[in-house]
Amino acid sequence: MGESKAVVEDFIRAGGYTLPVLLDIDGKVSSLYNVRSHPKTLIIDPSGRVIGIASGYREWDSKAMLTLFKKLLSKNQSS
Repeated sequence: MGESKAVVEDFIRAGGYTLPVLLDIDGKVSSLYNVRSHPKTLIIDPSGRVIGIASGYREWDSKAMLTLFKKLLSKNQSS
């Protein structure tokens, strides 16, 4: 949020990340979703609804989180 594209690209490259990254240079997206602290994660379903919010660090690759996401995905596919 607020960083230039070059700064974000350097960070992504240095970390070896391969995930999509949203650039919010002007803060419009942060304002839209009321993001005031970092890290903050929003889980957004395919229709654009926020179905989960987590503030602070999380171990997203833990067994419990992976189970949660599998349930959310299967629920979405059956809807």
